[in-house]
Amino acid sequence: MKIHAVLHWTLWVAITSGLAGCATPRDSVSGHPSDPEISRLAAFARTAFDSGSPDKAVSLYREALQHSEALDDRIFAAHLSFNLAASLFRIGDLPRARAAAREASEIAASAGVLGVETALLRARIALAEHQPDQAESACTEAEAGRLNSLERTELALLRSEIASDRSDSAAADKYTAEAKKRIPRSAPSALKARLYGQSGEGLLRAKRPVEAAAEFERQASAFREARYAPGVSSALLRAAEAWGSAQENRASADCSLRAARSLWAQQRFAAAQSVTDAALARPSEGVTPSLLEALNRIRHQETSAP
Repeated sequence: MKIHAVLHWTLWVAITSGLAGCATPRDSVSGHPSDPEISRLAAFARTAFDSGSPDKAVSLYREALQHSEALDDRIFAAHLSFNLAASLFRIGDLPRARAAAREASEIAASAGVLGVETALLRARIALAEHQPDQAESACTEAEAGRLNSLERTELALLRSEIASDRSDSAAADKYTAEAKKRIPRSAPSALKARLYGQSGEGLLRAKRPVEAAAEFERQASAFREARYAPGVSSALLRAAEAWGSAQENRASADCSLRAARSLWAQQRFAAAQSVTDAALARPSEGVTPSLLEALNRIRHQETSAP
């Protein structure tokens, strides 16, 4: 894998990873009785999602949804369609995620539930498909509902991401600042990770690479708390690039090594070696011999190694 391919993968992770807020499965429906089999399947699906097996969650949510449809349970069907869409989004199956989110919206409208959440999820999916107008339309729909503090943070962050997709840096920075003001302390780690990443990109545009690198390292920590390895390696790679722009060679090499080790552990061997190639091509002044040796070990490591 060439380094430009690694960068493309990094940007994809920034868009689709760290599902938080509106894109996290919701399994409990307060005050609404559930069929035991639906509850069992939904619980297993959520466990699979949280443990890093969203593909298994997709299968289980589909089965639970079929049971809810057989019983004509519209409230649970709306929630399960939403959860299915979130799981499909997590694995990058955007067309099916879009279809499931649309179905969730239609059922939710008739059942009077999940209006804001489904609109925000549809905005996330549209943005991942580089459809900023559709994403903005979904954001406007969400804004008309009753948003809590977390959803208002999500809305501001989405609008920042939409502005970035449109190359409108001023609007992106404005909405990032709004999201930072709104975000509650109890916000999920994955939502914080998205916000740190968006802030870091803005600081890079402003030619403040040291501050940007610090934000990307915070993003890596937040993804670690969210237990999302692709996000960790992606954020560390952005931090390495930012430190490199600041001519902080040792910090850049250290983040590159951490990113490469994470990628290798994820069995993304070619990506890991491309990261080490790029790191070793940068200026080595100030980089310790042990760092250079560790980078070279990964660069020449066999992919069959444990």
